[in-house]
Amino acid sequence: MNLTLSSTFISPLVAPLIAVGLIVVPAVLLLKLFKLSTRKRKSPLSNDLLRNPGQSLLEKINELTVEITAQTLMIPIIFLQIVSLYLLQILNCPECNRFMLILVLLLCGSGFFIYIIINSYRKFHQRNTLRLGYECEVATGQDLTTLITFGFNIFHDFPADGFNIDHIAIGPTGVFAIETKGRAKPLDSKDKPGYKLTFDGEHLQFPSWTERKPLEQARRQAEWLSKWIASSTGTPQPVVPVLSFPGWFISRTKSSDIVIYSGKNCAFLAKGRQVLSVERIKAISYQVERVCRDVKQRSYKKD
Repeated sequence: MNLTLSSTFISPLVAPLIAVGLIVVPAVLLLKLFKLSTRKRKSPLSNDLLRNPGQSLLEKINELTVEITAQTLMIPIIFLQIVSLYLLQILNCPECNRFMLILVLLLCGSGFFIYIIINSYRKFHQRNTLRLGYECEVATGQDLTTLITFGFNIFHDFPADGFNIDHIAIGPTGVFAIETKGRAKPLDSKDKPGYKLTFDGEHLQFPSWTERKPLEQARRQAEWLSKWIASSTGTPQPVVPVLSFPGWFISRTKSSDIVIYSGKNCAFLAKGRQVLSVERIKAISYQVERVCRDVKQRSYKKD
């Protein structure tokens, strides 16, 4: 009799464990099966790969996607847990006030669901912002390939000291540190067009807001890269800061040390006086490539 009651009391708690098992066990078995099927193969590549445009952002986007998925899967599991706790309490204490029990469980469950919804909503917005930045970096990176025909070497997502330089262009007319900014456009109105960005040399005036930090960031990154190249090659090297705002029509009212463009038709960077020799371009490119070539192979991984 005691064994039967004990089994009855424990059984409601088994449902959530079964739900977790139904999710985890097939995934583990599938992974094991995949590794067994690929154990006699290896990747033909012997070197790490170069970083792509938006490499860091893409990794963050993937992490957020996993977090959102995990939170979504928690909802049915917690629901089963609440039902199990209710059944356990009823079986354990038939004379208990069921209304109060249901009320407490509903309050706890509602609090959890509200937390999940708010947290997931924020993560959805964060992921969408990252996606915009990623897409804009890819757009700028694709445009920069034009410079290759002018003798430039192009690198992306350069890992620096606690930050990343979106793009580095190294060619006859100099070294350029390019920072891409993704900014969503407001819908056009009668008073203000939603596509125009005005640059007065010190401020970025969008249709309904003003920014200055991207300018400071571009200068800071160019200065850092200049010092890094000098340290790596043993020769001082000026670096030109560039800001890219893909998709925006840019109106310049004053000159500035920062080059700003719309992420299209970057060939103007190749125009002007030649300041770097072929040997110097190779020397700088070698050092930059050494840092950017850090993307590990993921196919046929053995760990």
